[in-house]
Amino acid sequence: MSKTYDNETDYLFEEVVVGDQMFTVDATVGYNASREDVGIGPYEFWGAKGNDVCVETLVEDFGIVSVDEVRDENDEVVTYGAVTVEAVEKWLGTFYGTLEGHRYRDSHNPARWFDEFIEGEAERHLSE
Repeated sequence: MSKTYDNETDYLFEEVVVGDQMFTVDATVGYNASREDVGIGPYEFWGAKGNDVCVETLVEDFGIVSVDEVRDENDEVVTYGAVTVEAVEKWLGTFYGTLEGHRYRDSHNPARWFDEFIEGEAERHLSE
């Protein structure tokens, strides 16, 4: 059973490697997000009083809900179930960093692009 989220949208994963084959995966992804004030609140600085407000979008949870369409390297639709949500998550997981303080293995990778997409979708959705 797949996890459910408050918001869902489509996302295209490119060059997903499962086994020794490469696929393009059209998936439904979901996220839970909120807008929160992360400012310091009331303050006094050299006698001047103020109230610091800094509203940010926070993504609490996100993930892949379902794999909707899979295409092979020849752009043919694959129907035999070679690519599952778990397979895409495993492939995506290889791009996250393992060193403390480093979220990604490098600056240009699918994990970072997916995270940035989710953050952008949440920001867009909550700003409407």
